[in-house]
Amino acid sequence: DNNFCRNADSDADGPGCFTEDPIFEEGVAWGYCNITKCDPCSCAPPCGQTNNETCACPSALQAEECCKEEGASCECRYLKDACRISLENNGTTDFCDDAEVACCEGKNNPNCECNMYEQICSENPSLSTCDVAATSCCTLEADDDYFCACDFLTYTVNARLSFGSELLLFFCDSAALLQTMISPSAEKNTLEKFYNETGGEYWFKNTGWLDDEIPHCQWFGLTCNAGGLLIEINLRNNNLAGENPFSSVGPFSSFGFPQLTTLDLAENKLSGIAVSGGELSFLRNLVRIDISENEFSGHADMTFSPATLYVNFSQNNFTSVGFKRFNAAYETLRVVDLSNNLIDQDASEIFLNIPPNLVELFLSNNALRGALPNPFPIENIRHFAIAHNNINGPLP
Repeated sequence: DNNFCRNADSDADGPGCFTEDPIFEEGVAWGYCNITKCDPCSCAPPCGQTNNETCACPSALQAEECCKEEGASCECRYLKDACRISLENNGTTDFCDDAEVACCEGKNNPNCECNMYEQICSENPSLSTCDVAATSCCTLEADDDYFCACDFLTYTVNARLSFGSELLLFFCDSAALLQTMISPSAEKNTLEKFYNETGGEYWFKNTGWLDDEIPHCQWFGLTCNAGGLLIEINLRNNNLAGENPFSSVGPFSSFGFPQLTTLDLAENKLSGIAVSGGELSFLRNLVRIDISENEFSGHADMTFSPATLYVNFSQNNFTSVGFKRFNAAYETLRVVDLSNNLIDQDASEIFLNIPPNLVELFLSNNALRGALPNPFPIENIRHFAIAHNNINGPLP
């Protein structure tokens, strides 16, 4: 009654069972079971088990068979694995579109696809996985994304991912060249454009601005270095008004201020989409940015400059926020203030790539939901505020 097929010794010929007729010379009543073997690429492993095949279909089948109750987060896990296997073994993006849908659809984060591919590249580094990640995270077509591509390459080298690409090396060289193309006269032209687009005529104080007899380094709110290049803009509480000063054609785009270290435009009436990443990537030396108490909206990318230590985007209308692990600011950021916005995301999305060296993080008065990660990913945090949100679950 208890005679079942079994393979306790991991016999290469498959499982067997006891029989009535001896088939071996020793007279052991044992025979191999006649069981149809499954094609490894057409069968799903048990739920929760890793797909160790070189084909992606088993992972895709797991997403279909194992996630009927758990939903998109479960499908994301398996389909992301299917995408990874396709990239690693076939150099194709089979199942990657499905993974993007499962992992990112409905999430208020335009960096979601980038985060997904960056994770695949980091955990499974190869030319195919990391090239796709670089393409997803950087457009690789515009001048401002030369810096994004260079940042990505630098990240893969520093992380010892054994990944390199002559194309990305080209972007690093191109980015370095762009840094040398800005002259004081070019910066002056950019400042004049900024003045006109933000209602400079109606600023509270505009001493020297647009006066050809006064060097632009002496215009109100500006400080330059010895070479005549701008290092500080401080126009706080000065009645600036305008839309999208950080757009791809705005004054802070690819041909802006490469030596700028401080940008303070807080307490004004500026609006539009503030930061989506590439538009401010040219400000390679920007240490401190404060655009609080304005009317900016949309997505806030908090790791746009590789030198950034302090970011204050509080009291605006941002609806989402994201960090990029491959950007150098991921390691340098120390203070981030996003309080008093309209950020509507799950806490897990906020903390997915949270910079590990933050000492101050302010997220109060938003619409964050879900549980905080446990263990908490920021070891040296000194000030953390998340009051007046929809956070639940235990404290880490």
